[in-house]
Amino acid sequence: MGVQAQQLQLIDSLQIAEPLSVSMDRLGNFYVVTKNGTIKKYNSRNQFENDFSPQKVGRPSLIEAWNPLRLFVFYEGLQEYLFLDRFMTSANRFNVREITDYAGLVTVSADNNLWLIDLTEFGLKKFNTTFNQVTISTPFDLLLDPERYDISHIREYQNLVFVSDRESGILIFDNLGNYLRKLPYKKVAYFNFHESMIYFVEGGHFKLIDIYTGETSTYPAPAQSAYSLYDGKIVRFFQSKQVQICELKP
Repeated sequence: MGVQAQQLQLIDSLQIAEPLSVSMDRLGNFYVVTKNGTIKKYNSRNQFENDFSPQKVGRPSLIEAWNPLRLFVFYEGLQEYLFLDRFMTSANRFNVREITDYAGLVTVSADNNLWLIDLTEFGLKKFNTTFNQVTISTPFDLLLDPERYDISHIREYQNLVFVSDRESGILIFDNLGNYLRKLPYKKVAYFNFHESMIYFVEGGHFKLIDIYTGETSTYPAPAQSAYSLYDGKIVRFFQSKQVQICELKP
């Protein structure tokens, strides 16, 4: 079901370095990973506030900023993850190789444990950080082609786990790792959520989809937008050198 009663109107823009990943916390601050591995924090008024540039060279593959006091960062190349506090500082790093030989993506779960894409055993796993053990393991064998997949993002939201594969779509699991269904949208580099909606840029369009009813709204996205962040009114589209800031208007 498609609905488009509103339109996007460009209201501002912001010059940035080319983003590798983005995220937004529940206060409306947003975060941009640049090519040199620096994580830049901007407030809801699009003003730069702080950054994190670690001494150890590495490019973050995923950041999850929903909790502004505990920003999660995963480095695929280093097979490490860390947490940043609200001052964008980190106490220590954690090695993912204690969980698996190779993780494609890792994110924090709602109960402060970890969800990871285990590429060694090719599946979705949940890891309990208190007891240092895998508590959930779901093979991808019947869900993804092991010879042709491109997993780009993972996030838990409202007791569901979402995994985007550019080759097949967005897989949805419950919080016990049981596969539920798939959203048939391919080439999705990044997705996020607002209330009951998942949103992303796909095929040159910005899409809002109710995860329970399937109701869909589609809008033309600015050219070459790789990522988007939406707060219920403002949509930020991230391009190679700028952010186009649009208002979703009636």
